[in-house]
Amino acid sequence: MADIDVEHLISNNDITLTSVYCDYPVTCLPTKFNVPSGPKGKRALTEEIDTHLYDEAAHMIAFRIPRPKLAPWIKSLSLLYYEHYGKSPEYEVSWFDDPENWSTKNSGNKSICVEISTKADVVNSLLYKITLFINTGLVQIQGNHKDTFVDKDFPVLVKLVNVIYMATNTDKSGSCKINTSQCGSETDLSDQTNIKQISTLIDTNNNKDLASHNDSIVTKDKFGHETNNISQSDMNVAHFQPDQIFKKHEAFTLEQTDHVIQELEVTPDILVLHSLSNAVRTAPNENSIEYLGSIIDRAREKFEDAKIVISLPTPRADEESLNNKAQILSLMAKEEFKNKSNVELFDNSNMAFKGSALQKYLDSNDNYHRLYIGTKMLASNIRDTIDRILGLPRELP
Repeated sequence: MADIDVEHLISNNDITLTSVYCDYPVTCLPTKFNVPSGPKGKRALTEEIDTHLYDEAAHMIAFRIPRPKLAPWIKSLSLLYYEHYGKSPEYEVSWFDDPENWSTKNSGNKSICVEISTKADVVNSLLYKITLFINTGLVQIQGNHKDTFVDKDFPVLVKLVNVIYMATNTDKSGSCKINTSQCGSETDLSDQTNIKQISTLIDTNNNKDLASHNDSIVTKDKFGHETNNISQSDMNVAHFQPDQIFKKHEAFTLEQTDHVIQELEVTPDILVLHSLSNAVRTAPNENSIEYLGSIIDRAREKFEDAKIVISLPTPRADEESLNNKAQILSLMAKEEFKNKSNVELFDNSNMAFKGSALQKYLDSNDNYHRLYIGTKMLASNIRDTIDRILGLPRELP
């Protein structure tokens, strides 16, 4: 087998988790793993291989993966076996799910299977089969060439997983904030809508003030509930109710935003998403639009009567190509979702002039992170859109 160029796989492929969650929606994945039922499965190491776990005659090895890395492992398997082995004239790769159709997180045992075979004219073409058990996080490899997996594939997979996990989970420049605000319901807010809750998903990755002062992001209101630094005065919740409550949840990337939405237990009347800015750097625009559409569809299915507000990417001045890409992404989103019922979009072009970001809203150190004045403007744009939905007069600056 030829050497595997890990750097080539990473640099020449989309390493976001968009494709994973398109194929395996978060609603079908477990929030925590069950303990493997067999004694050997229980003894399997985490992301390490004990080659003596099974008798040699079994031609099998196994290891376990941590739950937070489930999606990165699926992505890494796809990169290695589709993008490397799958494009080689020497091998044939078969990927299938067992059972074929998954419905919910707890719908019985589920697994992803990958079979690697040689195209050479031999009696037994199967080299080895990989089975990832979704409910337990146990990975088994069985076949006459399982040692090839141990010596060659496994180190590559671990490296891929760690790169993907770091890129999609720990990069603070890619954080999204999910804020839940709940109002009292003593009186209607307008003749058309009685707002009980507004859920706001705020991408604060380019908010320098918040990113630099993590201890100030969460505060307490007079009721002891958490509030976000996009404050009640910023949003002008006087339009709403005096007992407005803000609750903040954190997520990173579109994929994790999708997960948190599915985990929300209180039904919002308005769901505000500001989650596209990070995607400009990490994924092709087409993938971001496709995945955002999936998020919207699942949110509409879960919250049938909710109005969904999409905040489009904010202007940036770090790289002209990224700012251009963000503008194209905004146009694509407007075209894609213009006819979706209960979906509203707004751009943040008031922080730019003729397409170029206005410097006063950006930190001059990187020309990307927003200053506090930029955060205030974003909050104002969100507030104005909610006002419009509620039929309230536009708030003057």
